[in-house]
Amino acid sequence: MRWVCSCSFRLATSSIAINWSCVCYSVSSFSRSRSRSRSRRRLWVLVALAAQLSPPQHRGRIVGTLQAGILAGILLARTVSGTVSEQVGWRPMFWLAAAMDLGVLVVLHRVLRRTPPPTPQPYPRLLRSLKDLWRSYPQLRTSSLIGALLFAAFSVFWSAFAFRLGEPPFGYGPQVVGLFGLLGVAGATSAPLAGYLTDRHGAGFTVAVGTVATATAFIVFMLAGSSLTMLAVGVVLLDVGIQAAMNGNQSAVLSLAPQATSRTNTIYMVIYFVGGALGSYTGGLAWHHFGWSGTTALGLLYSCAAVFARFAVWMPAAAGVINRT
Repeated sequence: MRWVCSCSFRLATSSIAINWSCVCYSVSSFSRSRSRSRSRRRLWVLVALAAQLSPPQHRGRIVGTLQAGILAGILLARTVSGTVSEQVGWRPMFWLAAAMDLGVLVVLHRVLRRTPPPTPQPYPRLLRSLKDLWRSYPQLRTSSLIGALLFAAFSVFWSAFAFRLGEPPFGYGPQVVGLFGLLGVAGATSAPLAGYLTDRHGAGFTVAVGTVATATAFIVFMLAGSSLTMLAVGVVLLDVGIQAAMNGNQSAVLSLAPQATSRTNTIYMVIYFVGGALGSYTGGLAWHHFGWSGTTALGLLYSCAAVFARFAVWMPAAAGVINRT
């Protein structure tokens, strides 16, 4: 039952925040409502539920399939929002997002399975236990660090990409920028393959593939110049890399403590989104001071740090944790 309440609360607060965004007339109130809606919109809690209900030998593929749907939605949202905002303005897009959130809320409330918590405890005690989980599992710390670095690189790119396509020699508007989200969906479809690789070769292998692919994407961006084709190739590589690493990291994290999957996932996702926020902030600074070359260099720095963490810090036992659990 706790899963249903959690998902319903997230979607309800997200919908309220999005509706408030529609009627905001100041930057400060708009920023507050947007920060609230961002923190509630991504239902990564469902990944932990899927891992808890799935057999260990198929966990990677099941988690990968769910991640593919989540990432495809995030990326297609760029396409839809770019088209709608260019045609009818940004406020109708927020009303549409609020309606969609409410629709998903109704569906999830009807179809989500009621599952009792594996270890019934008072909520304050569960929160206090996060510190013990963080200290007890070095792999949780390593996976969280790699995930944060990769999401920082991902956010660096997407925070500046619209500006890059809007300046010469491109001069494109938000609709064309949104269409690049369709290329990202190609990367999202790789999630089941990433899950298969995790089940077959272990989480460490999939994370290694993901970190290297992400770093390679930024090299492609640096060499792209005014070539839309190379930019498109880089976008696909970036999304494939992020998706593969996310699958491996979460599969490893969710296999550490079967009785505490939601809590280990909470730790991972909080640090993951801290990395994303850092990437968005530093990406904006890099674009402002150094332009596209500085932005891509920063993304490459974050992704290379993730590569280093994978090959220098990753726990050897985690390489096969999925198919040996």
